[in-house]
Amino acid sequence: MKSSIRWQVSSQIRNWLPRLQAHRGYWVGGLPQNTLAAIQKAAELKYQMVEFDVRLTADKMVILFHDEKMNGLAVSKIFFEDVLKLNPVSTLEEVCYWLSKHTDKDFKINIELKTNSIWDATLEKKVSQIIHHFKIQDQILISSFNPLALGRIRFLCKNVFRALLLTLEDHPKNKWYFRKMVFNFFAKPHVLHLRVQD
Repeated sequence: MKSSIRWQVSSQIRNWLPRLQAHRGYWVGGLPQNTLAAIQKAAELKYQMVEFDVRLTADKMVILFHDEKMNGLAVSKIFFEDVLKLNPVSTLEEVCYWLSKHTDKDFKINIELKTNSIWDATLEKKVSQIIHHFKIQDQILISSFNPLALGRIRFLCKNVFRALLLTLEDHPKNKWYFRKMVFNFFAKPHVLHLRVQD
């Protein structure tokens, strides 16, 4: 027997979510992806939304960075000061400060949480604190492949929309309980983003 999930799409999220967003900012012309500069360029080019990835350094700084490793080292094991020597990264705090001052209040950011953690909520807590500090909840979507991370965001950042990223590909980190959407009841996402690869 096949199971199905019924998604209720509210007009609130449908009207709020732009049709187009720049993936990791606008970096076609040589700007580094996942940086404040790439986000600012996307805004300048009239994109309505920018997606980017965040993860924690060893000293718990929230930085914009996609890969788990930097120069062969786990980002989570590198202190922020040393990260800057390896890569010109931006911090989430820098991006959120810029967003709070940006004149276009319809511009939105999609923060993808890079975490596989079942129990550790440090990234979610840090991200929530930064969002609340700059009072930009109305301009934020938080997404993740980890429904447990989204579930924690649900309680930490109650007024922020959540998007669950889903892939069915066979990957060691794509556990069966992610593929089968076992914990979706906890995340209660507003949006489902299905990743399809050939």
